[in-house]
Amino acid sequence: MSFLQKIGLGIWGAIALGVLGYYVYAPEFFAPANLAQLLRQAGAYALLSYGLVSAFRIFTLVPATPLVIAGGLLFADSFWLAYVLSVSGALVSATLVYYFAEFLGIAAWVRERNHPLTRRLQRQLSQPSGFWWMLLWSVLPIAPTDLMCYVAGAVRVSYFRFFLAALLGQLVINWVYLQAGAALR
Repeated sequence: MSFLQKIGLGIWGAIALGVLGYYVYAPEFFAPANLAQLLRQAGAYALLSYGLVSAFRIFTLVPATPLVIAGGLLFADSFWLAYVLSVSGALVSATLVYYFAEFLGIAAWVRERNHPLTRRLQRQLSQPSGFWWMLLWSVLPIAPTDLMCYVAGAVRVSYFRFFLAALLGQLVINWVYLQAGAALR
């Protein structure tokens, strides 16, 4: 692992641990209504802030669900714009995670271990049915999409197949979460 990778891993770890610690200390902060209120404070830049947080929230390991529901609460009048920002943010985030696995050396570490599970995952995700597994993984609320992105990047699944599965999954799940948020309004 290079010096730059170690620094990247250290910074990412510090941010993730800080946010996780705050989540344990004040979980109510991450409730959709509170996130919507926080974004509302950005005033004219609320939509821009929402898009940026959606794209880069992956570095904090904060789940996207409360954020997207907050988007529905806050931007029900601009639903389509919030939808485009949510999906775009999710895809930027997924791409960052996919390549972050390589940057941090996770992919190389996984390849070096040559573990049977890794070989199996790589083989299964590279088959035609692998696309459907990634799609299902990215659309089901109980499956952490971020983990799928790390796995796909670590086992070197075709980026195009990974991105297409993530796109289709995020189109569906973001629609559902934004509608849920708008209904809570």
